[in-house]
Parts: sequence; C-alpha cells; structure tokens
Amino acid sequence: MRIHLYLLCSFTVIIIFSACQKEFENPFISVIPPASSLDTFRVNADGFSFPTYGISTVNVSNEIIITASDVLALKRVAVTVPANIIPGSYTLDFSGMIYFGIYYPDTLNMLISNPGAITIVENNVSSKRIRGAFSFTAKSLNGSAITSVLTNGYFSVKYP
Repeated sequence: MRIHLYLLCSFTVIIIFSACQKEFENPFISVIPPASSLDTFRVNADGFSFPTYGISTVNVSNEIIITASDVLALKRVAVTVPANIIPGSYTLDFSGMIYFGIYYPDTLNMLISNPGAITIVENNVSSKRIRGAFSFTAKSLNGSAITSVLTNGYFSVKYP
C-alpha cells in the first residue's frame, strides 16, 4: 500500500511541476492517427473533449505514467502501464495496480478505471516512444456515486 501512495503522490507532484504543451489537433478523431514526433494526448470525458494543455510522462518503479492536464492542472487524466509492455490489448483495472487509468474531474475527486481497456500500438524501448488507445469508466474509490466515462483516448508520447 505504501508504494501505491508513493506513486499517487509522485504522480500529483509531477503533474503540478510539468512543463505544459498546447494541443491543437482535432480531439474527436476516433481512429488512431499515425505516430508523431510530438507528444499527443486526446480523450473525451463524459462526451466532451478533454481540454488537454499539458502532457507529462514519468517512469517510476518500471511503470510509465502518462498524464494530461487542463491549463490550470485542475483536471487530469492518466494511464499507467508497465515500462516493458508489448503491443496488444489489456484491461484497465485499478485493483491490479498494473494497468489502470485515473481521472481527476476536479480538485476534490479522484476516479479510477473500473472497467476499461487499453491497446498498446507501439512501445519502442530504444526511442522511448509509446502509442496507444484507451477508454474506461471512472468510479470513485470511496464508493460515492460519482462516475465518468472516458472514450476515444489516444496518446503518442516519449517517456524517460
């Protein structure tokens, strides 16, 4: 449990201090676009385009955490996968702490993937670029009725 709290705390600190990059591409693309030399992260949250402003990646304990945030870093979406992941489809499930998604719709709520799916298209360990698509239903950890649906998620990012 201690490592999970460490990962969540590290994740939050990294988001706050990450450099921001404005995303100008169409967020409603439902097919996976070709790889880009620039980092990209798109997702729809509850049917609306998530306002991606900053994108950050971190490799902590051999796990890649890919995060997008809005301009004030109040709303965030993140997916976590093992650094050595191979192309294929995986279930996003927070209980296993291996493949999971997190959605912060505001500063007070953290919602976790339950259930969800991620498809890794590429994980080039030489160039440290990972590409994939995802979607998940995000539910509150504390059992409250708060839920969100994240769809058409796509990322193409370099990681450390």
